[in-house]
Amino acid sequence: MEVLYTILCLFSLIIIHELGHVISALILNLKITKIGFQWIPYPHAYVKIKWPESKTKALIYLLAGSFMTIVLLAISLINNFFGLEALALAFFIQLIIEFNPFYSDFTIIRAIFSERSTNQETHAALMKEQLFTPLWYVHFVAWVFLIFQLKKLLI
Repeated sequence: MEVLYTILCLFSLIIIHELGHVISALILNLKITKIGFQWIPYPHAYVKIKWPESKTKALIYLLAGSFMTIVLLAISLINNFFGLEALALAFFIQLIIEFNPFYSDFTIIRAIFSERSTNQETHAALMKEQLFTPLWYVHFVAWVFLIFQLKKLLI
């Protein structure tokens, strides 16, 4: 039964994360073109928008999902929701996935702020160029550190 609760909590966290992107898109007047789920590069939900010309709007849009996750984590820590082991495990899984250096909003942000970035389609190619750069290794080390810290904190 605990596995079912963990899966339910994880899906809830994913929905709230994506809701952060939806809310920011609505506030920034960005046109949402699709909300869905895909399997590549790993199973994940997404919100697709008509990409803004403004890099500031793009940055706010991308950070909104992680912001929602961090706010929920803070609320959970303050209110001792981690008495619920399923919720703690769901947060652990969500944060590992969300902040991974291979494909995360932060990797996309680095691609956006590349001088060659012009539209959403070029971001995928630019993201590949971000892999195994010095900044990527910093992200990777921070991600591994996060995993160990979360393990100590949550489990």
